[in-house]
Amino acid sequence: MMLSTARSPALFGLANLTDIYFNDYLKTVSPCLIGTLTTERVNEIIKEKALWGLLSKQLMFVYSRLYNNVMPQGAPTAYEMIRQQLIKLMEEDESYRSSVTAERYIREKTQLSRSGVMRILADLKTGGFIEMEEGRLIKINKLPAKY
Repeated sequence: MMLSTARSPALFGLANLTDIYFNDYLKTVSPCLIGTLTTERVNEIIKEKALWGLLSKQLMFVYSRLYNNVMPQGAPTAYEMIRQQLIKLMEEDESYRSSVTAERYIREKTQLSRSGVMRILADLKTGGFIEMEEGRLIKINKLPAKY
C-alpha cells in the first residue's frame, strides 16, 4: 500500500533510526538520485550539527501525516476514501498526475476493489463532479460530501 508521495528533495527513514529492519520500499515515478546513510552516520550528523530540534519537528510532521492520512478516523465509506484520494491527487505535481490513472492512485492508497473505484469514478464523471481523460484526473469541479 502506498503511504505517501514526496517531491524532491525528500528524506526518508528518520522514523526508523532505532529499528534495524526497514520493510518499506520506495518507488520513483521519474528519474532521481537516491543516496543512503548508515544509522550511525545519521546520528553523528544530527549530533555535530545540533539537529535534534529539527529532527523532532520532522518526526511530528511524519506522525501527524500518518495519523491524519493513513489511520482511519471511524470507518470511512469507500466514497469518502475515494473523495479524499481525489483531492490528494489534485495536489500532486501535474507531471505525476498526468502519468498515473486516478483508479491506480486510489487503489494503491486504499486497497479498494477496482470495480468499486471505477463505478464511483464513472458516477462522479457522469455527474460532472470531476473531469478525466483516459483515466487521468484533469479537474475537480465540486465533490459532494456524500455519495
